[in-house]
Amino acid sequence: MRPSRLMLQLALTLTLAACGSEQDPAQTASSRESYYKHGTPPGSAPYPYYLTSYGAPGDASFGTPACGGKKVDGTWYYSTGAYTFGCNSKLKLEANGKCVVVEVVDNGPAAWVEAKAAASCGGLGYIIDASPLASKALFGSSSAGWSDCFSIMVTPVPSSTPTGPTSCGSTNPNPTPTPTCGNGKLDAGEKCDSAIPDGQWGSCPTDCDDGNSCTDDFIAGANCQAACGHTYTCTQPTTPVCGNGKLETGEKCDSGIPSGQPGACPTAARGWLSSPPASSSPGSCAAGSASRRCRSARPSRKRPRPAWRPATPATASLAPAASVHPRAPA
Repeated sequence: MRPSRLMLQLALTLTLAACGSEQDPAQTASSRESYYKHGTPPGSAPYPYYLTSYGAPGDASFGTPACGGKKVDGTWYYSTGAYTFGCNSKLKLEANGKCVVVEVVDNGPAAWVEAKAAASCGGLGYIIDASPLASKALFGSSSAGWSDCFSIMVTPVPSSTPTGPTSCGSTNPNPTPTPTCGNGKLDAGEKCDSAIPDGQWGSCPTDCDDGNSCTDDFIAGANCQAACGHTYTCTQPTTPVCGNGKLETGEKCDSGIPSGQPGACPTAARGWLSSPPASSSPGSCAAGSASRRCRSARPSRKRPRPAWRPATPATASLAPAASVHPRAPA
């Protein structure tokens, strides 16, 4: 028995309902959420996904997407991922050194599709189902299925980003706002803000005096790029030069200073308490002052006291008789 046209149409309808649109009307909102929703892969963007494609010009199996708006007919850059990234958000898809930006407008893909991708391709198997234009731009193929294992990196980008092919370095998920000088806030890229009152953190300098007499103080830059600068002007300490006539740090004397003046080096080794060390020889700038390291060169005013002297008449009478030894006659 040949099946009637009605039976063939019914079978085709059931097949499309099972394998086609991800917006099965029989599913409730809660069941769709549990069926499609999952978070992004662990870590930070860009996230690893696989790319598949759906929708084509004249394909009646896909109509208005879950987020509303234009039909997903393969003529513009769209994708699934509404439960993960939100309706009408923008994603940058990158592969093979190429990038495209798509608009998230639909649910999906189905959980069983990602399970198949994980088993066949590895990883979590997370999939972005997108317009054939995206797979054509990245892989040169308008048809992409889960078994193709087309690996992509996915990065959320600002919703104002235009869809379509783009430079891979032209979008930024966290763009740095352009600083506005004079808005009373210290924005990224500013060294100060001219509208912040003087004396408060972030205010622009008007006086850079650091109280150091050895520095020249100045303001470098202008407006919200102004900052204080300081140039050291005092002479830095140098290694002492022996014989230059100056008593410098590290010298005990200087051989260039005339004898008898402060800082002059000893000119003779007479009177050393002991043999002078080689590093402190007379004439050296390490010799030390005569008053500290050597005795005075002037003769002593005190005469040396002999060990014994003859007794005087006054002391002779006090000497015991036994101590007198008269000379024996010749």
